[in-house]
Amino acid sequence: PSVRSNPVWVFCFVAATVYQVWWDVFQDWGLLEWDHVGRRFRLRTARLYRWDWVYHAIAAGNACLRFVGMVTLIPPVYLSRATGLLVIGRGGPGIRMAAETAAACAELFRRTAWALLRVEWEVIQTDGAAAS
Repeated sequence: PSVRSNPVWVFCFVAATVYQVWWDVFQDWGLLEWDHVGRRFRLRTARLYRWDWVYHAIAAGNACLRFVGMVTLIPPVYLSRATGLLVIGRGGPGIRMAAETAAACAELFRRTAWALLRVEWEVIQTDGAAAS
């Protein structure tokens, strides 16, 4: 049976990744807060980095790279032209090794950016608790 034709498996893959991104944004980073006046989410007001684009870029990159990270967890037998899930051109094992290396480097980058916002949020929380 093809993985692509199994909607439960694909749904679980996507749902797990979306949940991880949600957890990063709301729990690990405290990045968004509810604006009661505008009735929408906005970037939290307590921030240490001056530019808003830094937060947007890290959040968007984190979301994209979370999906890349999840693809690396899929058994290689499902990553083929037959399943249509992922095809890494021609070139054999060398291309596959390069793609795996690139995915590992992307994950290091994602975790570093994640840590920047996580540490920032911890500093804001600690400083706020000390001020109270």
